[in-house]
Parts: sequence; structure tokens; C-alpha cells
Amino acid sequence: MVFEQELRAYLQGLEREGSEPRTPLRCIDEHELHRHLLERLREQEATLSMEAFAWIKSVFKEWSGRLARLARFVEALPGPSAPVDPAGALAYACRVLDQAILGSRLEVPLVDTLELQRVVALFAGSDAELESYSIENHLAREDQTARRSLTSLGRTFLRLRGKDAIRWLLTLEVLRNTGDSDGWHASHRLLADALAGGLQARAGHFEHNERTLERLCALGVLGAVNAEGGVVEYRLLPAMREVIETVLQPGPWHMAVRALLEDERSIALPTSLSSVAEATIEQTKLIVHEVRNALIPVRHDIEALRALALEPAQQQRVDTAKQGVVRVLDFVDAMAQVSELITEPSTWCEVGAVVDDALGWVDVERRIERRLLGAAVYVRAPRTRLARAISNVVGNALQATTDGQPVRLSVERTASTLKVVVDDGGPGVPAEHRARIFLEGVTLRPDGAGSGFGLAFARRVVEDALHGRIWCEASDLGGARFVIEVPQADER
Repeated sequence: MVFEQELRAYLQGLEREGSEPRTPLRCIDEHELHRHLLERLREQEATLSMEAFAWIKSVFKEWSGRLARLARFVEALPGPSAPVDPAGALAYACRVLDQAILGSRLEVPLVDTLELQRVVALFAGSDAELESYSIENHLAREDQTARRSLTSLGRTFLRLRGKDAIRWLLTLEVLRNTGDSDGWHASHRLLADALAGGLQARAGHFEHNERTLERLCALGVLGAVNAEGGVVEYRLLPAMREVIETVLQPGPWHMAVRALLEDERSIALPTSLSSVAEATIEQTKLIVHEVRNALIPVRHDIEALRALALEPAQQQRVDTAKQGVVRVLDFVDAMAQVSELITEPSTWCEVGAVVDDALGWVDVERRIERRLLGAAVYVRAPRTRLARAISNVVGNALQATTDGQPVRLSVERTASTLKVVVDDGGPGVPAEHRARIFLEGVTLRPDGAGSGFGLAFARRVVEDALHGRIWCEASDLGGARFVIEVPQADER
């Protein structure tokens, strides 16, 4: 998976650059750089033979479109690497350009030559195929100053690992593909052919794009074997079969990619300010919640039927029904997991404001006693998801109590952590069930209602997104106490 690792490293570099605001110290006019290019080429034209004029044409064609990027690249070099004043910075950029196009023809001291060669190599590396691939696939974008920045598609890719990362890239490629000759995006037909039994290519003749085949090999999707008669066989590696099957069947991955692509389109065409991705997430959560609410009681009833002494034919029908229910529940779980991938990134957010958001969703009757800290305290978290996690815990406490029973939310701070504690005066949670209630599909309500998804969602947010803990214990109010503990509390 060399390609995936190199792409990840490139995007992580963009992410670090974006997290460290930097004011360019230099200002280089690319038009002056273009004038210098023309002067150098005129000098070479006066001394070169007629046969070398092709070289002048190729250099002009190659560098005319790269000078703006070269100017931005030299501007962003570390302070000691190049002069800071405008005249000195432009002169230095001209020397870099000379080194790139003339090389050994320059009469420059050895040490200066080595340094210029180093800078030229760095610039060439910044123009590598990975950069072009990331732009083509909307993993990164280029703004008006020719600087790169990470997109939501790119940030999602960085959160994924292993097969999930490959699945994300290939889903994006298939949705963006423009045909079999497209070198940046694998086609649906290429992957289907690989899944069906493999691909063959003769020397000099490729039914599918050669660069795409090589990239799929570097991703660890295909393996290449040289056969007789100059034939190269590309075969799908067994470990990737499940990945390709998922990519070829419309599902949650496609939903997430399409939503984020729509967001990227809205950036380019800012007539619409709404986020398609956020709307898709909210719709997905609603669908997941409703489907789980409807099917989990059905699954429990089917399991009860399986315990009865049924005839073989009846038992088979019950098993088939259960498999269908489980398959749908697995699908909506996948939808929930993928929708979480494209949610908001973590930012510093004030805990009191997050609690207000959470209670605003569930505490309509203002039943909850609030005990908040006097000073503003911040945690680094995806704000909306943290608020949803708190609201799910509070909503659970409200459902477990009657109007006359107390519910209390407290915010407490230690030296290194922050706690949000929800106490209630309801029936409480038996000790043997305090760990189980955070599992998906588990509900202790006597009427069997509820999806068993709310506390599981809270656990995922707290443990995965905030690297904290959530647990249940006995409360001094007589019922249950739920504790959300997260690190990195800070007064700002």
C-alpha cells in the first residue's frame, strides 16, 4: 500500500500547514519571473544551433504555467533559506529558475549550486503525481494564491485506516471516473473485471489505463504477474475482494462521498451556502433511528420464536426472517458509522454552551437542575456530536423518571479532566447491566421501547472522538448516575 501511505503523508503535511497560520514574509511577482524566463531563453536562442530550438519550445511550454507556483513556493521557504526583501527574494527565485532550466550551463560556485539543486528538487517534489491526484480527486484544493489546503474528503481519508481508507479512495474514484482512459479514477468496469477473474495486458496495449493499473497495484488492490508472450496479468488480491464488492454496490460509502463532493461544488459555486453533507447526516441519523426502533423489537420476537419447539420448515422460515432483519440492521449501522466520518472536526468549544445546546434539545419542561462551573472552561471536541452525546444521556435520565423525581446535571473539573455528571432519582440500573447498556441494541425499558442506540452513540463519541470515558454507577439521588469524563480541559 505504498501509494496510500505516500498520499496520507502528503495530506498530513497540508493539514499541518493549515493548522499553523503563517504570514508570508516574501512577496514575489510572478510576472517579473516570467520576464526573466524570456530573457534567459532569448540568450540561449542566440547561442544555440537550429536543432536546439525544440528545447527552447519545451522549456517555454513547461515553465510558463509553473512560474506562479514557483513564486509561491519560494515565498513559503523557511526564513533563513532565502532573502526576505522583495528584490532579493525575486533574484533568488530567478536563480532557482535558472538552475531548473539551465543546470550545468550555469557558472555558479559549487556550494551555491548544491543548495539551488536542493531547492529545485523540493519544488519538483511538490509537483509530484500525489499532489495532482489529490487535486483531481478533491482531497485537497488550490486557492487563488496557489496554496494547497485539505478538504472534507481529504480529512475523512486521514481518519480512516487499512481497507477502509482504500474503500474510500476507490469509491471516490469510481464516482468521478470519466471513462476507461481516465488515469486518475478507476472505472466501475475495471473493478468489475478484476472481481470477475482478472485483467490481461499485452506490451504496448492496455484495455484499461496503465497508470490506473499501476496505482491499484501500489494500493495493494491488484497483483501483477508477467506471463508468456509479453502478457501481464493483473489479479485482484483476495484480501481486497470484500472492499471491491462494497465499492461496486451503492451504499453508505457512496452516500458520504456524494455529499462531500456536493459540498466541494458549493465552494466553487457559492450560490448555495447550505452544506449537503450536514443535511445528509441529519437525514441518515433520522433513518437509522426509525429503522432501528422498528426492527429491534422484531428481532427480539424472532429470537423468542426460535426458542420454541417448531417444525423444521417453520424453524427455517424463522431463521430466514432473522437473517433479513440482521442484514438490514447491519446496513443501517454502516450508514451511521459512515455518516459520523463526515461530521464536523474537533474545535475548542465552551462546555457551558455545549450543555445549553444539549439541554435545549431534550429539557423542554426545564426539569433538570443545573450545576455548572463559574468560569468558562473549554474542551477540544466536535461540538455538535458532544452535545448530542450529552443530550442522549440526559434524555435517558428523563425517560427513566417521572415528573416528581429529580434529575441533575453537574459539570466538575479536576487537574486534567472535565466531567459531565447526570444523576436521576429513577429506578436505577442494576450493577450487572451497567456495562451492557452502552452496547448497541440494548434497552432496559420495561416496555421494550427505545432503539438502544442513544447511549451507544454517546460512548462512541466520548471514547473515539474525545478519548475519554463514560460509565454508569449508583446516584446519591437514589437512581442512576452517568459520568462523561474527557481530557484536555482548558481555560481560554
